[in-house]
Amino acid sequence: MRAVKLLLTLSALPLLACSGDFFKACTATVVGTTVETTKEVTTGVAEGIAEGRKSGASIDGALLVSSMEEVNANGGLTVISVEAIEGGGSKVTLAVENKGEQPMRVMNLELSALDTDGFVQRPRSSVSGELTVPPRAKERIIVELDIPAEKVGVLRAWTTDLPLPAPQ
Repeated sequence: MRAVKLLLTLSALPLLACSGDFFKACTATVVGTTVETTKEVTTGVAEGIAEGRKSGASIDGALLVSSMEEVNANGGLTVISVEAIEGGGSKVTLAVENKGEQPMRVMNLELSALDTDGFVQRPRSSVSGELTVPPRAKERIIVELDIPAEKVGVLRAWTTDLPLPAPQ
């Protein structure tokens, strides 16, 4: 927090030399640059944390994955079923498979659905931040959506569309 305050203070110093309409333009430039820099720093911190976690060994020896490509390289993620539930919603069951010899920890799994009209449907509750799948095993994930089962068009993990099972 102190670093952000210092950055804002230092960014505001050029404003002392500005006046009138020029002051307005200077302010816009300084604020825009500060916001851009802060966003880049925040993004860098988040990426650094993820990279740092992946580069070091975890306490339990788990392989850390945070993208569909990494999940598929070590197992897979599939939709097992889409079922109607009371209240007009639907329950989607997925399977995360770990084919490896060490635990696989799925981090920051982002799930959403598209209805048959192409509108985004977010799960009623968020998926846990991390899911650890034991070696040579599968783990179920169940998400509930606010749309009927027959209106679920696509389930998306991160940016990858997962095929839905044939209706039964």
